[in-house]
Amino acid sequence: MHLFGLAFFGFIALFWLTHGLRVAYGAIRLPWIKDFAPAPDAECPRVSILFAARDEEEKLPAALATLMEIDYPNLEVIAVDDRSKDATARILDEFAAAHPRLHVVHITQLPAGWLGKPHALQKAYQASTGDWLLFTDADVRFKPDILRRAMALAKARGLDHLTLLGDVEMIGGHGSPSRRQSKFARVYGSRRLSTSEAFHL
Repeated sequence: MHLFGLAFFGFIALFWLTHGLRVAYGAIRLPWIKDFAPAPDAECPRVSILFAARDEEEKLPAALATLMEIDYPNLEVIAVDDRSKDATARILDEFAAAHPRLHVVHITQLPAGWLGKPHALQKAYQASTGDWLLFTDADVRFKPDILRRAMALAKARGLDHLTLLGDVEMIGGHGSPSRRQSKFARVYGSRRLSTSEAFHL
């Protein structure tokens, strides 16, 4: 019985070690989106950036500023204020008044049978007109050329879906960075899912 226990737990340890090595090997092999040249205007399909915001007044302005600075010719940003109790709604409306590419949807009640964020993103999707949909969070900051590079990457690889992995700076109690972790932005082409890959920002 003792030998059986050792063999069983040894098998479990070997499984997780093998799985961890496979994940690490896959992560190392991920390409970097910076290696793809930005797409020219003629190769930039319409993109809708979609996100939901609830009580995000602290981080929202900085993220919105980067979205408005994205260098892309055919872009709309659909922001959903999901029943916020702070200044989120006011911040979104003020940005929308100054930036025509930003459209705001306000939600005041959550219908029965829905969870908050899926419902908010569904409303964003219904309001969007893009051939490609980029789902992100209200605190994610983008570089100006990221969409052009993503479109060039998608065309080169024949992708309908890709996931971008970036770094997010976590702020400590005294306003100083405490650690960094991965954050995701998902891009879906032609409103369907099929071929997909993951790439570093």
